[in-house]
Amino acid sequence: MGNYVEVEEVKSFCKLSWEDLGYNSDAEFEAFLNELVSLAESVVENYCRVPAGYFKAGGLSFQNQVYDYRYALFLRYRPVLSVEKVEINVAGYGQTPSWTQLNTEEYVVDLQAGVIYLVGRTPLCELQSIRVSYTAGYSETPGIIKYVVLQLCSNILHAILQRKISPVIRVDDWSVRMLIPDVFTPELQTMLTPYVRMVIEVG
Repeated sequence: MGNYVEVEEVKSFCKLSWEDLGYNSDAEFEAFLNELVSLAESVVENYCRVPAGYFKAGGLSFQNQVYDYRYALFLRYRPVLSVEKVEINVAGYGQTPSWTQLNTEEYVVDLQAGVIYLVGRTPLCELQSIRVSYTAGYSETPGIIKYVVLQLCSNILHAILQRKISPVIRVDDWSVRMLIPDVFTPELQTMLTPYVRMVIEVG
């Protein structure tokens, strides 16, 4: 799965070279940056409570997700880019589920809110009664997400330089991971506020 930012973008943003950090070559430095980008993206995704790759251009696909249905269905992730399939369980409580796919005229989707309303047909029971396959996320990686990942990488690199940590650095070294609470600043966290998933489990 592709990154939200490229290594060349990180190098340009942080204004540091492989010589600055004591690497033996640019290739060695770039290998470290690839790992660093993945780490920074994971920090952002964990903070926003979304799965890996959620902010990638084109979104992330969720298949056969089962929900409860009352007056509406609130999808776990939003905004929604598309809904591929909506099925209802036509069996009753205690029976083996029997899934019937609805046609597009039988439901209405609020893509921005991530809410599905059934029109006419509803399941016989409420619990675990509707199954949805959909794609959520963004058509393009949001600029704020890219900026926060770049700034987080830059903060880590400059902290490494200032603390003069050994140039033989890997992302899984404790010295790098210990930097994260300091470099993931309140300002960066505030920027991510619109992208933090509200955890309200309905199904």
